[in-house]
Amino acid sequence: MWHGWSDPALTALGSIEYYEQVQSRDASVRDYFRLFMMPGRAAPASAARDPTSSDVNEAIVNWVEKGAAPDSILARKQSADGAVSRTRPLCPYPQQANY
Repeated sequence: MWHGWSDPALTALGSIEYYEQVQSRDASVRDYFRLFMMPGRAAPASAARDPTSSDVNEAIVNWVEKGAAPDSILARKQSADGAVSRTRPLCPYPQQANY
């Protein structure tokens, strides 16, 4: 699951609370469920207008089809022509990338 910190419609804290509720009921939650928080990202419905992208779909396919759970996902800021201006790792909640 992912949620953008800049989502104007649904607070990111709701997704965090949901993840923590699942975790409180099942200590092995990381075996089947991870939450990735995306700085500067809005909701999935507005992703077409959002100049960021990530490997979320690829990570899901690798986890489901190959059994390789994601330890991080690479997010990219791209221009309209697809040029990448910067990247950053996204860690599963509650981890955070530090520079």
